[in-house]
Amino acid sequence: MITYMFFIQKIKCNYKLLLIYLVLYLIYTYLIGKYEGMGDDIDCWKSWASFDLEFGLNNAYQSETNYLPLYHYILYIFAKIQGSPEAIANHIYQLRYFTLLVEFIAGFFLLKLTYDRYKNLKKSVFYTMFYFLNIFMFYNTVVWGQIDGLQASLVFISFFFAAKGKISGAISFFLLALNLKLQTIVFLPVIGLMLLPAIIDRFSWKNLFQWLWFPVCIQLFILAPFILAGDMDELWTVVIESVGKYPVISIHAFNVWDLLLSGDLRNTSDAWDFFCISYHKWGLLMFFTGSFFALFYLLKMNYQRIRNIRNVISLEKALIIAGLIPLLFFYFNTQMHERYAHPALIFLAGYAIISKKTLPYVLLSVAYFINMETALNQFGLFGFNMRYICSVLYLSVIVLLFIELYNIGKKYENPERDNPLL
Repeated sequence: MITYMFFIQKIKCNYKLLLIYLVLYLIYTYLIGKYEGMGDDIDCWKSWASFDLEFGLNNAYQSETNYLPLYHYILYIFAKIQGSPEAIANHIYQLRYFTLLVEFIAGFFLLKLTYDRYKNLKKSVFYTMFYFLNIFMFYNTVVWGQIDGLQASLVFISFFFAAKGKISGAISFFLLALNLKLQTIVFLPVIGLMLLPAIIDRFSWKNLFQWLWFPVCIQLFILAPFILAGDMDELWTVVIESVGKYPVISIHAFNVWDLLLSGDLRNTSDAWDFFCISYHKWGLLMFFTGSFFALFYLLKMNYQRIRNIRNVISLEKALIIAGLIPLLFFYFNTQMHERYAHPALIFLAGYAIISKKTLPYVLLSVAYFINMETALNQFGLFGFNMRYICSVLYLSVIVLLFIELYNIGKKYENPERDNPLL
C-alpha cells in the first residue's frame, strides 16, 4: 500500500498527466448527459433511490428491489444529495459519474501494474490508453447506464492486491464487489488461488486476525442497517431469487447457444432436455469444465508450492485466467444478460498492455459492443442476425486465450524474464 501511495504521489507531481485523465473524464461525463440509457434499468434507479430517500436505507428491501446492498448505499447517498424525487428523476444520469470515477480509479491500478512492467511513467500512461479510450467498454456506463463497470473495477482492484500479496486488501475489495453483484462469486477461485501462496508462507493466527478483521468490519457495516431493520430475510430472498430468475436460454447474450440452437432464445426455456439433461445443466457443465482448464495453471502452481517446489506465478497468465473466467461464465451458461462479459475487458486490457498481444482484447471489445448495441439499439447499427458473428468472435477470444495460457510455459519459466506476482 505504501508503494502504491508513493506512485500516486508521483502522478500528482506530473500535472500534464493528471490533465489527460481529467479531460478524458470530463469528455465521458459530457457524453453521459447525451444518452438516456436503458429505460428499464434507469426507471429502477429512479424508483429505488426515491424509495430509499423517503423510507431510509434500512428499508430498501421493502421496495421490491432485486439488487444487493452496496448499490443501495450509492442510491441513498445520491438521493440525499438530490433531495427530492423530482430532482432524482431529472438528474438520474449523474449516477453514472460515480461508476465512471471508480472505473478511472481501477485504471490507475492498471497504470501501476503497467509502470511495474515498464518503469517509465509516460510510456505506461500511453499504454493504458488501451483501457481509458476504449469507448466500446465504456458504452456500458456512458450509453447504457449500468453498473457492470463498477463491479469489474472492484474485482480488478482485488486482483491487484492479490497480485501484490496484500491479503486484507484483496479480500476487502472482493467483498465490496460481491455485495454489489452476486456474479462476482465466479472470481473467488481466481482470487483465492492467487492469495494462497502468500497465506501459506505467512500463516499464523495473528496474521489471520490481521487479514480478516477489516473485511469482516466492512461486511458488518454494509449489512448493519438491514440487520437492525429486521430485513435480512428479504435481502437473502433477493440473493436466492437472483439465481434462476430468468429461466430462458439467453437474455440477449450472444453466446454458444446462438451457435447450437435456432429461434428466439429469449423465449426458449432452459429447462428443456437434451439427452435427458436440461440446457441449463449443460451450460453449467460446459462452464465448470472450461473453468477447470482455465484454473489448472493456478492449481498446479499452488500444488507445487505445497510440495515446497519454488515457482513464480506469471502475471500474464493470471490476467488471462481472470479474463477467461467471466467470459466462460457468460459464454456457456444460460440465463445470461448481454452485459455479463464486461468484467473480462479490464483484465484483457491488462494482458494486452503487459504482453503486447492485443488481439484477444480487440476482438472481445468488438464483440461486446455489437452485443450491447444490438440489445439497446441506441445508434441502430446492427440487426439481430449479428448474433452469429458475435458468438464466433467471443469463441475466438476464448480459443486464443487458451492457446496463450498453455503455449507460453517455457517463456515464463525464468523469473528474470517474467512479470511475477509480487
